[in-house]
Amino acid sequence: MSKISDQIMNGMKTAMKAKDSVTLNTLRALKTAMTNAAIAKGGLGTELDEAEELAAVRKQIKQREDSAQQFRSAGRQELADKEEAEITVLKQFMPAELGREEVEAILETVLQETGASGKKDMGRVMKLMQERTAGRFNGKELAQMVSSRLS
Repeated sequence: MSKISDQIMNGMKTAMKAKDSVTLNTLRALKTAMTNAAIAKGGLGTELDEAEELAAVRKQIKQREDSAQQFRSAGRQELADKEEAEITVLKQFMPAELGREEVEAILETVLQETGASGKKDMGRVMKLMQERTAGRFNGKELAQMVSSRLS
């Protein structure tokens, strides 16, 4: 078992003992998502590497962010709050977020390496930026930063 899978199992045990239903249900959903990703990769029992596990966690966070936004726009704040609580549980499995200054430094390096100068280079720069930030910075903000630098 991987490090993240172990953390999920330990978290589930702790949540059961503490009778924390939000954490328990969130971790169960995450475990199911990882199992589904493993099945999609190569069948039941296939191991996911750390990057694939982080991608599964990231996907779960994104789904909950979207749900929370829709609940807020529909005037269902209590459901949005529940989604936010689940996001908090999921974020403990993600690596530390990068600061804006760190991302700008990475962007400068990528721009120098690629020689990118205009909007036509956006795809190439974004691909490298996403690899180097590896989900540790908001994708929308990253795209805005790259776009403003290349315009």
